[in-house]
Amino acid sequence: MHGYMIEVTDTLSLEINHFSPSGITADFAADEIVFNTIVQSLTFGGTLKGSVISPPIATPTIEPITPIY
Repeated sequence: MHGYMIEVTDTLSLEINHFSPSGITADFAADEIVFNTIVQSLTFGGTLKGSVISPPIATPTIEPITPIY
């Protein structure tokens, strides 16, 4: 399982996960391609906090987001 948590506001976040329930056989290699395609297609123009958020990438990096005033 892995996923992304995207801060929308100080009290709201969007979580996107890729997982398979216990007991279910899944083709994670094929599913990973679909998951990454979906994640890379997301765009976030901004938030209520005034920050521009870049879409998540397959290998997440952590860096501070500077608010735009």
